Amino acid sequence: MIETIVQVDGMMCGMCESHINDAIRSHFQVKKVSSSHTKGQTVIQSQEPLDREQLAELQQATEGWMAAVYLHLQALADRGTAPVPDSCRLIDLLRRPQVGYDDLTPFDPAPPDLPPAVREQVEITVKYEGYIRRQEKQVEEFEKLERRRLPPDMDYSHIQGLRLEAREKLAALRPENLGQAGVSPADIAALMVYLHTRETPPEGGTST
Repeated sequence: MIETIVQVDGMMCGMCESHINDAIRSHFQVKKVSSSHTKGQTVIQSQEPLDREQLAELQQATEGWMAAVYLHLQALADRGTAPVPDSCRLIDLLRRPQVGYDDLTPFDPAPPDLPPAVREQVEITVKYEGYIRRQEKQVEEFEKLERRRLPPDMDYSHIQGLRLEAREKLAALRPENLGQAGVSPADIAALMVYLHTRETPPEGGTST
């Protein structure tokens, strides 16, 4: 087994280490490769000696890429975004309000050639992922409420926990299901408790 140690200038984080390791694996037949930005070196283990000229060209290319990334990080910092932590994922950068999809191109050695509309959709989906999930959950909850039927003869005046305003509104509207109730979440909860007790017979009894 042959061990080759390469001193690499400009390694600043785990992202740089991963980029160098991937570049070496794609250009050489190696058994193992590991980079350390704290030591500024890459250790390569291979069965055969590496082509020194090709390795030097790859080293120069990766150092140039890392220098460009450093300048780009400085530009992002000038926009007001927080410093990028070690091994930060690109998707985490995209979630930041000051960063757009096109800003990430310098960090990706082989970015996909996506149409502008697709890039925009990716950015929207990533940035508003939390909001979209909440909306989907609300739709799901609403669909569940629509499946809970309300008896047409239901006496809302005797349901514990219902506000007076809700009792009057429900008695006037006579909604067919919980989704149509149009009352507060607390009132919905009171209705659900009442329906559960109504549908669940007491021990030794029958439901009404």
